[in-house]
Amino acid sequence: IIPSLIVASGDYLYAIPQVSLVELVSLYDDEIITKIERADDQEVYRLRGRLLPIVRLSEILARPKLFSREVRSEIAEANYQKSQELLKTYQNDKSAMEFTDSLNFVVLKVGNSHYGLIVDEIVGTEEIVVKPLHPAIKSLGIYSGATIMGNGKTALILDVGGISRHAGITLAERIMEEREKELSTEEMQSVLLFKSGPKEQLALSLPLIRRIEPFQLKNIQLIGDKEYLTVDGVSTQIIRLDHILNVSPVVEQDKMYLILPRHLKRPIGILMSGFIDVVDTNVDLDVTSYQDDGLLGTAIINDTMTLFIDIYRMIERFDPGSSTGAEQTMLARKDIEDDGIKRILLLEDISFFRNLIKGYLEEQGYRVTAVKNGKLGLDKMDEENFDLIISDIEMPVMDGWDFMKNVRSTLKLTDLPAIALTSLDSEEAKNKAIENGFNYYEVKLDRERFLRTVASALEVKK
Repeated sequence: IIPSLIVASGDYLYAIPQVSLVELVSLYDDEIITKIERADDQEVYRLRGRLLPIVRLSEILARPKLFSREVRSEIAEANYQKSQELLKTYQNDKSAMEFTDSLNFVVLKVGNSHYGLIVDEIVGTEEIVVKPLHPAIKSLGIYSGATIMGNGKTALILDVGGISRHAGITLAERIMEEREKELSTEEMQSVLLFKSGPKEQLALSLPLIRRIEPFQLKNIQLIGDKEYLTVDGVSTQIIRLDHILNVSPVVEQDKMYLILPRHLKRPIGILMSGFIDVVDTNVDLDVTSYQDDGLLGTAIINDTMTLFIDIYRMIERFDPGSSTGAEQTMLARKDIEDDGIKRILLLEDISFFRNLIKGYLEEQGYRVTAVKNGKLGLDKMDEENFDLIISDIEMPVMDGWDFMKNVRSTLKLTDLPAIALTSLDSEEAKNKAIENGFNYYEVKLDRERFLRTVASALEVKK
């Protein structure tokens, strides 16, 4: 006697031993057509951040032979196309579709692996007595026995491992693992680790740095209480981090380094005492552990708490007017005073830049909703209205090109201003962005120009 979950597929009942059951998941309304995705040749569902392979019991029952890669791909493609057609119908006229059913699947475990099995109905639970299989169906491999339930009906007992083998889940899980690695790689950010004082490990994103200039300490020139270094014939003012942030004083030695940031109105550099390393890392910023006006947050890198510098905010504190000009700030404030808070949808897959850009926009008084790909962006647009879109181009799941195509053609939002904010710096990429529906094109990350473009886009919309 074993406790089991009773499910239905078509007109027939099936029993799943509860020892293999992890949880039940039900999708409702538009989730039915948007939450089951496709990765390579496999249908998947993102369960708490992890890709879960999905199998449809109806497809297993309809195909007695083991699934090949081609069969899995055929099933995934057919269901994907069906969901896309339904999604277009729903987005064009939400009143034309009334969702009355739910989509149910059971999360099952086989050893250390998990997969989801879509069924037509969850009937209930029952303790069953296992009966041997008839020889005619024993060879199928997806059943482990049969039972006669309390109401007198016969139910076949599903072999969870057999279904996994039949559907090729072992191979599919390997694909999922590779896809997770790809997604993780896409989040990687090149970071300079360096020292100023003796205590702290500091970090800056490499794309924000124009160059690093080595020099001799004796070459620093004093004018009043300000320090300067001549770089390529230009007098460059020096910032000591300990004069702005709550960090230990810089360690002075014969050979020092000056970090020269990109996109500044006038020459300013950040003094550092030495390199630690340049690393590619998945930056997960903690904005609560240690806070200072001029820091983006902290992260653990190489087992060391690392302070990420908000380079433009720090320079703004050091010399107001050198970074964010007053023009776009006044435009932003005028927008807010005239029309209330402006709502911006930000799409950026790299968490470091997502937090950085979101912070810059919120400093101007905008309300920002940030997501990491175009698919999530469309979901948000279905839930609320926005005054402006700011989107990266290269993103997983759905990139900026496809996202904007959906915004313009499927959602019919032709007047909503959109800014492409990307590291792609070419005329070809810019032209493609305009062709796909973007109104503005900005290269990461000239903060002053970017904020001016944001303010101008909102002013034009108004």
